[in-house]
Amino acid sequence: VAWGEEYNLMCTEVNCDQKIGLNQNNFESLVADTGGCPCTTEELVSIYRSLSERSAAKLLQLRAGAPTTKREQLKRDAFTCLDKDGNGFLNCEESMVWALATGFEGDDRMWQQQYIELCKEAGTFQGVNFEKFGDMIDDDTEEGVGMTDDEIRQMIKDVAFLKPEKKEVHYSREDLKQSVFEILDTDGDGFLGQEELWPFVQQAGFDGNHAEWKE
Repeated sequence: VAWGEEYNLMCTEVNCDQKIGLNQNNFESLVADTGGCPCTTEELVSIYRSLSERSAAKLLQLRAGAPTTKREQLKRDAFTCLDKDGNGFLNCEESMVWALATGFEGDDRMWQQQYIELCKEAGTFQGVNFEKFGDMIDDDTEEGVGMTDDEIRQMIKDVAFLKPEKKEVHYSREDLKQSVFEILDTDGDGFLGQEELWPFVQQAGFDGNHAEWKE
């Protein structure tokens, strides 16, 4: 079956407009046990890791020429690139990369002290979560580390090729579905169009080529 036909069938099955694409709920229905592209939690973990390994430069390339890209999505891209172990929190080492990008000039020990304070403010010792990260780079006061969109893009490029840490991470299925959806939604509009869904179906077992997908 050509991808174009398969995409149309998927949209029909989850009851969404083919011209708009799949929203988060449609995508969750698609990967459910009874959906058109059922995925186990283990399969979602594999797909999430594979998609996360796409270079940050590719993420930026996908967004090139899209002036309506939201700052929120740009922050999400930056966080995803920094979060090398994919656990949803920036550990001390991961967050130091961010600190250096924003002008921190201290040594490892000095950063560890500041990192502990950040975790206290975030209310968790698991690490700096996306909400805390986003708040800080939006904060232009002395309390924050305000960054422009261009500075965030440069940081993404700088961390794109850092070697990810090899750690055992436990994912919840709900978080996985949301994370995979967010990675696929490259224009940040809340819907997955035919081209955006293509990387997912490649990982999920569609055996056609890209030309067939577009037919």
